[in-house]
Amino acid sequence: MEKELKKTFRIAVLYPSLFTIVGITIFSIIENYNYTSEWVTKEFVIFLSIIHVLIYSGIFCLLSLPIFLNKFEKIRINVILRILTWFLLPFGFIICVYQKYRYLTYSNFIYDFILNFPFIVGLIYSYIRFSRYYDKTKNDNS
Repeated sequence: MEKELKKTFRIAVLYPSLFTIVGITIFSIIENYNYTSEWVTKEFVIFLSIIHVLIYSGIFCLLSLPIFLNKFEKIRINVILRILTWFLLPFGFIICVYQKYRYLTYSNFIYDFILNFPFIVGLIYSYIRFSRYYDKTKNDNS
């Protein structure tokens, strides 16, 4: 069970982190290609966006650690607790970020989409995969 949890954690968080880092880097290069400023260079702006996505991914990884609470039978058998350990902190973080920083520009919407969509898909896919695995092992043991 613990091996399956590690695999689903990789699917839920680590692979989306890599995809997000690559996506934001490409987007930032394209978006800031003609950036001019008196104070900072375009390379520095691109570097800052990469640092931002690294910090964001790190926070998201930390907030997704409750997934490992599913190794305990009491949490694993309760669907509500399983869903809460999987989604509560990561989705709460996304909602808090969106509530604090509501952007109306198209460029910022694309940036936020690239930043969050891989994590949302990864969490949902890994939860479905883990639930199927758990249901299969539960039925095999019966």
